[in-house]
Amino acid sequence: MLPTPQDLDPDFPLPLRGGPGEPLDTERRYFLTSPGVNQYVSIPEVTLAGDFEIEFNYSSSESDNYVFCGNLNDNSNFIANIGSRFQVRTLSGVFDTPAGSSTPFQDGRLNSVVVRRVGGVITVLVNSQLIGTSGQNTGDLVISSVGAHNSGAASVSGVISNFRISDNDTPVRFYPLDDNSTIIRNALVDAGSNLASDVITPVQKSSSDDLVLPPPLSLEGGVTYRLSLTVDNTPATATPGIVVGGQTFNGAIPEGFVGPIELLFTPTNSGDFITRIVGLAARTIVNSIAVQRVDGYGTYTNGAAADWGRFERSYGGDWQGQDLAVPPWESADQVLPIA
Repeated sequence: MLPTPQDLDPDFPLPLRGGPGEPLDTERRYFLTSPGVNQYVSIPEVTLAGDFEIEFNYSSSESDNYVFCGNLNDNSNFIANIGSRFQVRTLSGVFDTPAGSSTPFQDGRLNSVVVRRVGGVITVLVNSQLIGTSGQNTGDLVISSVGAHNSGAASVSGVISNFRISDNDTPVRFYPLDDNSTIIRNALVDAGSNLASDVITPVQKSSSDDLVLPPPLSLEGGVTYRLSLTVDNTPATATPGIVVGGQTFNGAIPEGFVGPIELLFTPTNSGDFITRIVGLAARTIVNSIAVQRVDGYGTYTNGAAADWGRFERSYGGDWQGQDLAVPPWESADQVLPIA
């Protein structure tokens, strides 16, 4: 038998394996597809007043009008595909790339888009190819959603991933959009340490009781926090709500729900707040609670669990779906080719 590299050099690293014949370093991730019917990711608002760069990947075969990112409060701020061209709309006007310029990229591949403004001039690049250059456009661009604008209008039919925002060369947001959750993380920040973490096992005697969860939280106004709690034995007729940070989330715990609950909240003012569950039915058990500061995190709105799909990267670089739900995915093993 020939000697192995380890026989010749004891310090030679052993091959990494995740299973028989499977390299441990196989790249895996989730992608989010939107069916294009009012699904979007809401994020804390970002106002871009000067130079900026927005970068993302997208895959779609549609030639309709759809918005990659925009402002949920109006239709005056967005980056979109409008038929056969890309359009950037800021508060000072509209920039369209030439007719037909977006058509070659409506091909189902995972394309890379960069929208950049330097000195008031906007450029659009797709797969490193310059698509168009604007005249002077210096108005603010306000972004509070990914995949739609104006209360969810013109939502994308397809995949968006790796969404980045830089303001004057400073990265301010990065959403990989690989979360497999309604909570969308901003990968530029780590979730803060727990402000509250407790294990409790209260059993409610009446559906009219409110459960107060200790301790009171000292929270900062205008900051995003994540509440996580686990519940057991929620009766089918109970739809409790949660009051946290001065905000009420009615029906936050679905009927018959067993498992973890996560939601984001942003207090309007700073102060100490009591957290409580209202309308909790008899026999419901709350096992734990945790509250963390999560700057820049977002929420996937109006979506379904099936919109998330697990993919593995092939040796050629494309992404291969793994047991995807059909619909919204095209097939159980749909491929996202890299452009």
